[in-house]
Amino acid sequence: MKIFFRINQFIFYISLVLMSSEIFSEKIELKVGVQTVCIPKDGSVVTLTLPPCTNKIAVDIYTPEDKKPVADVLVLNGWSFPRDDWQKKTRILKSGKEKGFRLIFPEMGKTNYESEYFPETKLKWSTTPGGKWVREFLIPSLQQNGILLKGGKNFVMGLSTGGRGAAIIGYTEPAIFKAAASVSGDFDQATMPKDRLMTGSYGSYEENKERWETVDNVYRSAKEWKIPIYLGHGQADKISPFIQTKNFYLKLKELHPNLKIIFNDPKEAEHDYKYWDSEVDPIFQFFSSIK
Repeated sequence: MKIFFRINQFIFYISLVLMSSEIFSEKIELKVGVQTVCIPKDGSVVTLTLPPCTNKIAVDIYTPEDKKPVADVLVLNGWSFPRDDWQKKTRILKSGKEKGFRLIFPEMGKTNYESEYFPETKLKWSTTPGGKWVREFLIPSLQQNGILLKGGKNFVMGLSTGGRGAAIIGYTEPAIFKAAASVSGDFDQATMPKDRLMTGSYGSYEENKERWETVDNVYRSAKEWKIPIYLGHGQADKISPFIQTKNFYLKLKELHPNLKIIFNDPKEAEHDYKYWDSEVDPIFQFFSSIK
């Protein structure tokens, strides 16, 4: 009986140690260059681990060589684009090295950066909505490792649907991010009532108008916008309506005339990496100008 009791005590003790080591894990020593880490997609444990990322979300972190990072930049991909597209198809790593920026590339896949799911939601990024995961899992996990700390020089940027995500995260987390940048994004889903991706997230517009106009709609919430922002959108874009960014810019300038807002709208630019690559340096220059 005593032996059985001691065995149970031992098992209980070991389980506590294992739980503690996972919840209060030591910081990961990040290498220079690109390193992949893993973050839980749901649950109560918020921590970074090393690959393999089984049942977790992979995140690439670029740490510049030969210098201490002067800023952290969360970089969001477009709908169904892999996280390393930014790295392979633009100059972002080269520019990050020159500026001394640490860059974070989460594997966001297919998400509208939604904050919640509804009974009508058919497109689910994971068990946790994409936007909610960024705020409640990605950012806290990185902060445990000294990244994206409150009060630090932190920025968020994205292209296409990731541009929408950058605006949503910038709007909801102004205490963390000092500025945002969005290229080829959309900001007011209520003006796109037939959009299949938005319908997949929020249900039909006809039956859920208030939801479309209030949930994750940064254009309709522009009065509460707080941080500087860089907005870019090619006028020849045939995928994401150019008017989305133009109207958001005009609304922000009207409501916040003293806020630093940059708008770049090249006439011939389309919805492609040729254009997005051309925006990397202007965005990084904009971030560098933020004190």
